[in-house]
Amino acid sequence: MTVQATPRPVIWTVLFVAVLVGFGGCFLFLDEPEPDPVLGPILNVELTGATASYYTDPSVGSTLVSGDIVDWGSSAATSTLEFTITNTGDAPIAMTQVPAVIIEDTDGSDQSGNFSIPVQPTSPINPGQSAPFEVVLTYTTSISFSVTVRLRTDDEDDDFVLTVSGWGQY
Repeated sequence: MTVQATPRPVIWTVLFVAVLVGFGGCFLFLDEPEPDPVLGPILNVELTGATASYYTDPSVGSTLVSGDIVDWGSSAATSTLEFTITNTGDAPIAMTQVPAVIIEDTDGSDQSGNFSIPVQPTSPINPGQSAPFEVVLTYTTSISFSVTVRLRTDDEDDDFVLTVSGWGQY
């Protein structure tokens, strides 16, 4: 397969200088246009739903950045957070490991066993496409929790990480 390069325009800038004493001049500058940026994959994660939860902060519909803390508040014995990953870049996002989304303890409470990821994102996520994933909390005794939700991709900016915290009264 042969790829033909598209010629880039050349921009000419002409500067005329005139001085009162009769000296005049013309300067010619050749400006090379800036190259188009290479975006690669860009990961955009949105909190798209929360079931059986009294509130979330940030609220449903919020776009999240890696490092954000999602306060799940007081949750029922089985609760679900729904997320959507959108690739707003110009290259596919591939999941580097299976499962792509994992739960890790952050506070030493060993609460990660109360969480599951029944819906994992599909791979790859092509530019302009989206893929959902869900985090489900299930417990049988009163708990407080703080866990890390880690999305593992081939994104050069490392994994996308959220801290999810809250409590549940059984």
